[in-house]
Amino acid sequence: MECQALVIGERNDGSPVCGFPFLDCSGGEGTGLPAFAQLDFTKATIAYSNLGGAGPDIGRPENIRLNNVGKNTDGTPLDLIITSRGPYTANNVRLNGISGAFGQINVKIGTSVDLTMQFYRSNTDELATLDYAMVSFYDFDKGGTNWEVLTMRNYQTYTLTADTEIIPEGTVESSTFTASVFGTGSDNPRDPRNLTPLQGRRSVAFTFKDASSIDLTFSAQGTGNGGRNFLFAGAATNLTECESPPPMPPDMPLPPA
Repeated sequence: MECQALVIGERNDGSPVCGFPFLDCSGGEGTGLPAFAQLDFTKATIAYSNLGGAGPDIGRPENIRLNNVGKNTDGTPLDLIITSRGPYTANNVRLNGISGAFGQINVKIGTSVDLTMQFYRSNTDELATLDYAMVSFYDFDKGGTNWEVLTMRNYQTYTLTADTEIIPEGTVESSTFTASVFGTGSDNPRDPRNLTPLQGRRSVAFTFKDASSIDLTFSAQGTGNGGRNFLFAGAATNLTECESPPPMPPDMPLPPA
């Protein structure tokens, strides 16, 4: 099912409206409460971190493995492996992995990295398919002469706030989401399920169906020293609650004959 982004705060005009846990609040395909995988990075651990062979765990597989990132719809624990599909340059590879309640990838300013995220049954090499899943990305902002851009491919829906600071462009086959406002470290999110209004404006949530892998690109565009940290987690509650459709107006009386 393809549908437009849910824009929180705007009245639905009858077209499909997308957001977790409802894929279409106005009825039709996807209504109800489909079972979503519960992704939660608060208890995740880093098995190893060697994205693109850049370390710090030199000699391990050239990817990042995060254990215990949540549970599939059948209750099976999940791990996440993140692999680069091309060159990768970090400013500080030791920042890769987990940052509080978020997964995190550090990208050197002026570079980008194509990534594949793959879900596995915990402590195995067996790919897991998620019937429905939501992955959200946070803290899209600018700093000095650089900014963050996410390119997401083959998602089902995306969700932004009505007053978002992120600029979306493209189609479900490939879309870019670009930061447009300057930020500081003091406004970074701490809890993906408890975002401030400002943090919500700088976040975007995606739903996926029958997914075992997700292809995306992180770009730290512009100039300057250092790197940009890209944060991700599961459902962002402040973004993705789907309101019930507004009540229908009462029938107007017919004019007298």
